Amino acid sequence: MTKRILFTLLLLLFSLALITGCKEGTGLLGTVEEEEKTVVTSKEISIPMENVRTLNPVVSKDEESYYLNKLIYQGLFELDDTLAPVGVLAEDYTYGEGGTSLTVTIKDDVFWQDGVAFSADDVKFSIDAYLSVLKTEKSLYGMYVSNIRSAKVLNDTTILITFHNANNVSIENLTFPIIPHHLFKKVSDVQKNVKNFIPIGTGPYMVDSIERGKHIILKGNPNFKGDIPSNTLLVKIIPGKEEAINLFEIGEVHLSFLKDTDRDTLLKNKMVNVISFPSNEVELLGFNFHHGALKDKRVRRAIAYAVNNEAIIETCYYGSGVLNDSIYYPNYFGIPSQKPLYEYDPDTAKLLLKNAGYEGLSLNLLVNGDNNARNLAAQMVKSGLEKLGITVTLTALQWDDYNKALAAGDFDLYIGGYKINDTYDMRPVLHSLSKNPINYSNPTLDVLLDQMQSSMSTDKKRATFEKVHKIITDEIPYYCLLYKTYGLAVSNDLKGNIDPRFNIIYHGCQNWSLVYEKTEK
Repeated sequence: MTKRILFTLLLLLFSLALITGCKEGTGLLGTVEEEEKTVVTSKEISIPMENVRTLNPVVSKDEESYYLNKLIYQGLFELDDTLAPVGVLAEDYTYGEGGTSLTVTIKDDVFWQDGVAFSADDVKFSIDAYLSVLKTEKSLYGMYVSNIRSAKVLNDTTILITFHNANNVSIENLTFPIIPHHLFKKVSDVQKNVKNFIPIGTGPYMVDSIERGKHIILKGNPNFKGDIPSNTLLVKIIPGKEEAINLFEIGEVHLSFLKDTDRDTLLKNKMVNVISFPSNEVELLGFNFHHGALKDKRVRRAIAYAVNNEAIIETCYYGSGVLNDSIYYPNYFGIPSQKPLYEYDPDTAKLLLKNAGYEGLSLNLLVNGDNNARNLAAQMVKSGLEKLGITVTLTALQWDDYNKALAAGDFDLYIGGYKINDTYDMRPVLHSLSKNPINYSNPTLDVLLDQMQSSMSTDKKRATFEKVHKIITDEIPYYCLLYKTYGLAVSNDLKGNIDPRFNIIYHGCQNWSLVYEKTEK
C-alpha cells in the first residue's frame, strides 16, 4: 500500500514538472517570473587607443594625442568640413600692408578650465613654445609656425604676428593648440614637462584622471564657452586595434577609429555600424612632362578615360575610397568635386589617342612594389592602357628604390599617393619652383598657388581656388584615382551627432550617449 501511495505521489510530481515546462517563466510552486525590458541611457563612452605618450601638444607627434588634444585645447582658428578656416579663439583679424604681418583680436570672454582668463599673452607664449622646438622636429605643428618671425602682445585681446615672407601667411596655419602661460614660468618648462603632463585647455573637455598605460578620463570643462558636454569619455589604452574589435561584443568599447582599407573584413559579423569619411590621403596617377607624348593634353585625357576608377576602388581598396576630380580634398572650400574627372570610356580614349597621333605608344609605369593596393591598381591601369594599343612596362620597386626613381624622373607614369597636411598647401606637388616630381610647369598656376597662401580673405581664397581647380582639371597634371576613406566603427547603442572628419575624428562627441535595452526578471 505504501509503495502505491509513493508511486502515485511521484507520478503527480512528474506531471507537475511537465506542466511547468510548458509555460515560460512559471516556477515550480506556481509563481510567475516575468522578464521586463527597460531602456537605459548611459553617458560613459569608451574609446580604445593604442598609445598616448603625452598630451603636451608642443612636443608630441603621436596621432592619438593629436585627436585627443582637439577635445581639450582650441586654436585661434579651426577648419570646417570643407577645410575653410573659421574663428574659434580669434574674434577678428587684419593683415598689414605687404601681407607680412597679421593682427588678431581674440575673444574676451574665454577662460581656461581652471578659471583663469584667456589672453593674448597665452597666444604669444604658445607661438614661442612651438618655435622653440622647430629645429628639433619634435612637434606636429612645426610647419604651421615655421614662417612666423615674432609675436607681440598689443593688449590683453590683441596680438601682432610678423612673418618672414608673404607667401605663407594663411590663417589655416593658426589652428595649433593654444596652451596657458600661467602654468609655466618660461618656454623651456614646456619642453621638459612631457611624461606627467596634465593639460589645461579652453576646449569642451578636461582631463579628470590619468592612469598611465591604462586609461584617460575626460569630462566636461565647466568653463567652456559653448555647450558643456554632459558625458564622460573613457579612453582605454590597449595593445592593438584588433583587440578593440573583439571588445565591441562585450560592450567594453563603443567606437574605434580604423584606417585600414580592409576594415570591413575585420568588422564582419560584429554588431557595429561603420561610418566612412574622406581622409587626407589621395591615390593618383602622375604624368612625367619630360615625355614628349605626355605633354599633349589629349594623351593624358585618353589615359584618364582608360582608367576604371570605380573598379580600382572596389577591387584594390576594398571599397574604402571615394571618387574625386582632382588631387585637392573632396569639395575643398565648397567647390563640388566628388566625381571622377572622366568616366571610364575606352572608345573615347582610343579616339583621343588616334587624333593626337600617338597610336602604338610605349610607356613605363612605376609603382612601389611593397604596397599591395597600388600594385593591383597598377595592373588594372596597365590592362586598360594595353586595350588602347599602348605597350606598358610595369616597374615595381621597393620603397627606397621607388622614391629614388621618382626623384630622378625615371618613369613615364607613376602610381603613388600623398598624405596631405590639412592646410592643403599643394605647392610641393604643383608649383614650378618646388621641383615637383612630374616636372610640371604652369606660371599662371604658380601665381594662384602663392596667392592662396598669402594675405587674402576666405572669400577671395575660394574664388582663387576655383581658378586653380579649373586649371588642374583641364590640364590633368595628376589624375586622381581616388581619395582613401577612414572609418569609425560605432556600437549600435551609441547615439548622437556622429560626424567624423580626418582632422577631428570625434567631432560632435559632446552630445553622444549610449541607449540600450536592459532585461530584468
